[in-house]
Amino acid sequence: RREPQFPSIQGGVAGGSERYMAKSIRYLAWLVTLVVLVGAPLKAQSPAPGPDSRETWMGVYINDQKMGYLKMSVSKSKYNGQDALAMENLVHTNVKMLGAEMRQDVSTMVYTDLSQKPIHEDFEMSSGGRSTKVEADFQPNVVKCKLISEGTTTNKDVPIPAGVNLMGDSILYGTGGKKLVVGDKSSFYYFNPLSLTIDAVAMEVQRQEKVMLKGKAFDTFVVK
Repeated sequence: RREPQFPSIQGGVAGGSERYMAKSIRYLAWLVTLVVLVGAPLKAQSPAPGPDSRETWMGVYINDQKMGYLKMSVSKSKYNGQDALAMENLVHTNVKMLGAEMRQDVSTMVYTDLSQKPIHEDFEMSSGGRSTKVEADFQPNVVKCKLISEGTTTNKDVPIPAGVNLMGDSILYGTGGKKLVVGDKSSFYYFNPLSLTIDAVAMEVQRQEKVMLKGKAFDTFVVK
């Protein structure tokens, strides 16, 4: 199946050895995973009343070489009989270098209430024939986690700090689907299934830029 060709995440590799390229590929794969964890779906907003879903595809490139893609979607759903939002994020990277294949697949499914407060999360990452899964149930003061890796299951409770409201989905690093304005700042907290911690993310809209891609100009915002 041919993946849709949509806006890309570009990664630059400036000369150097194969070892440098390998490190750059691993870094970009980590960066893509971070985007999925805390920044997707990039264009989604809460669905309007009635059946609705939104979907975004992005290509992942190093220079002109495609190394994978992201699929991000949000739709109305049910969880344990309650109205919910289902936020699904998939990332696939696959690079061949010196005859070796470097492949990584990450999938995240987060169920939230209609205000995007997380209820349950299923996370899975596979690479090199190994797979790690995390199942997380969100309670008022704790995230109850089940880590499944190489046939071993470990339970862990992750406390939610007092006064912290978790986001089930940052929607472009906490912009909430609102119109971006240079100078805007925001911060939020999310559950990180890689480290089993509650992490903070800060966002700032720094400036506007016009970007040329394949001869076409795009008006963009630089978000840090």
